[in-house]
Amino acid sequence: MTALKFEKSKGRSARELSRTEEVEGYDIPSLEESEEGFGLIQSQERYIEVKSSAKTNPDIFLTSKQFTALQEKRERYFVYVITDALRDPTLCVTRGDRLLKITQIKTIIPFSKWWENAKDEEFQP
Repeated sequence: MTALKFEKSKGRSARELSRTEEVEGYDIPSLEESEEGFGLIQSQERYIEVKSSAKTNPDIFLTSKQFTALQEKRERYFVYVITDALRDPTLCVTRGDRLLKITQIKTIIPFSKWWENAKDEEFQP
């Protein structure tokens, strides 16, 4: 997987979450440990959501759990977007707090969810 290879190339230890762990709102937890003075080790965590697209300019879609995790973890949450995934994959890294500064965000509620769970009335003239 491209994202795991990227993390390894940066000296971080990362692993893909199993299906049962994906309730966290991200795909990959990653940890970077660096040594500071006096032998102290500092750990820096990353929570990574991976999106891939065959397009070279895709929009990013996040589930409500992913967006909640983004809001909670901010600068420790990353979205890795793999563009042109089928021909010439390129990994683009974006930090969560930078995504939260974007004001033109759309929320998409699937038809099946609002139709079945949120519709109060229906009228046909």
